[in-house]
Amino acid sequence: FVVTRRIIKQPKRNVATRWCYGRATILVGVSAAVAKAMRGYDTHCAARVVYDCAPALPSADSRFVSAVRCEFPGRVLVGQVGQLDDATKGQRTTLAAARALEKTRPEIIFLMIGSGPDEFELRAEAAGLSNVRFVGWTSHIADYYAALDVLVFPSRSEALGSAMLEAMSFGVPVVASAVGGIPEVVEHEINGLLFPDADASALCRDIERLVADGPLREALSRGARHTAASLSPDWMAKQYLDIYAAVISGREPSTLAQPLVVPPEEP
Repeated sequence: FVVTRRIIKQPKRNVATRWCYGRATILVGVSAAVAKAMRGYDTHCAARVVYDCAPALPSADSRFVSAVRCEFPGRVLVGQVGQLDDATKGQRTTLAAARALEKTRPEIIFLMIGSGPDEFELRAEAAGLSNVRFVGWTSHIADYYAALDVLVFPSRSEALGSAMLEAMSFGVPVVASAVGGIPEVVEHEINGLLFPDADASALCRDIERLVADGPLREALSRGARHTAASLSPDWMAKQYLDIYAAVISGREPSTLAQPLVVPPEEP
């Protein structure tokens, strides 16, 4: 059997869990960061990496997108999409950036899209900010991606980042924290911008840079679309089909093409 690991945190060390991972024919991590964590869990583990594809979302509804843009005429929309859980998704870094930019960049509106355990506390902390809106959970996520000018992704821990890949498929420039598997997909100044974990000042600078530099936004948008296209469902499926065929036949899986950003080699 094949096991795919989707989070960086190491599994539990009880007998049943260790048996499951130890007896797997092949262990797959969704990023090199996950594979490295699994090698720390079991030094004999030879985890392979198969990156997640950019999820296939429906086409945006132009009427809904226009309604969002009309709600904030002339504004730059900076969004964060994900569960409202600061310990992993880092919403407080975004709120700190919003607080710093409220007076100096009044044209920027931050949209917090999603729900989660920290929603009440985050709403309370943002209550005095004129440039933050909480959208909550929405079934119109594709429409919001199409409406955004920038996506911020300040995760504190991330195996890869589905919301980031979704936004890239819509050509949204991404400003992301350099943690976990994110730098394996986001190449600084090629298809997005990277900043140090929890560094709100750096996040502010990157947002201001994108707002001021139209050609950079366009270049990152093109790079993002290229990356998302390279991480297609067909691309991912072919790698898993090769792994399953290898398990059945008892051979080693072949080496398949890697996405645009190649993960750094381990020391």
